[in-house]
Amino acid sequence: MDDTAESRLDSEQPAPGDHDDEKTSRTALALVNTVNKVVRNGIGPVTGSAAWAESRLRAVQGDRYDSSLLGRRGGTPAEDVDKVIGRLIKESVMAAGSAGFVTGLGGFLTLPITLPANVAGHSSSTSAWREPSPTCVATTSTTRTRRR
Repeated sequence: MDDTAESRLDSEQPAPGDHDDEKTSRTALALVNTVNKVVRNGIGPVTGSAAWAESRLRAVQGDRYDSSLLGRRGGTPAEDVDKVIGRLIKESVMAAGSAGFVTGLGGFLTLPITLPANVAGHSSSTSAWREPSPTCVATTSTTRTRRR
């Protein structure tokens, strides 16, 4: 590679610590838009938040549900909104509890192996403490004498 090609490469690369603010802003905006789109519309088998909220509202309102107001729910009665929010909280608590249970179940299943290993590791690491050194005995007896 000749000197002009190297100087061109050096000039194209930003110095350490320099950021292309416009490129970073575009990337951040694209990420935010993608996340909003996924949350709103869902992805794969995961339902989006709008469809989830509509299905819960339909369950709460029953015959009073009006599908023509889809996306314009400004006049929804507060009692119905409170019921949907209560349902959201219950479902979230159940999901978090289930995930915690499943996580804990894995630890419980490995307990027969990990407990003896921990006990064996603890007993081998504390064997040095079973017979105190002369320095330790002298320090302990000096401290007891001073306290009296």
